[in-house]
Amino acid sequence: MIAHLRAHRGAIENESGRPVDCTPAGMSTMGRERWRWLLLLSIVVFVASCAPGANPHVHEAAAGGEPAGFWLGLWHGIVVWITFFVSLFNHGVSVYEVHNSGWPYNLGFVIGAACFHGGGASASRRRRKKQHAER
Repeated sequence: MIAHLRAHRGAIENESGRPVDCTPAGMSTMGRERWRWLLLLSIVVFVASCAPGANPHVHEAAAGGEPAGFWLGLWHGIVVWITFFVSLFNHGVSVYEVHNSGWPYNLGFVIGAACFHGGGASASRRRRKKQHAER
């Protein structure tokens, strides 16, 4: 007799109400546990590979000048999309100045990019406008 399967509270049960084992043939609980650990390890390795490396040119002046500081970082953050587009065609143009003053430049870059390009506030503003219009 073919069991009638139905979804009930997230579990699959047969017609008598007993849970049905839906694991692929030959995969034991130990096999599923091994896959979970492999998935977790893969995620950890992927996230770790995204970590930035050290900048060997921090606090070094570029040719004929001094390291980029907060204000230049702010400007670079504001024009980041224009610079990115130009860098696709001109390999001498870089989005980020490696000869910088460290955290002040990084702070300026992030503030410039976030403020000028909207950051998370613009998405929140659009959601509030949409909710207000629905009322």
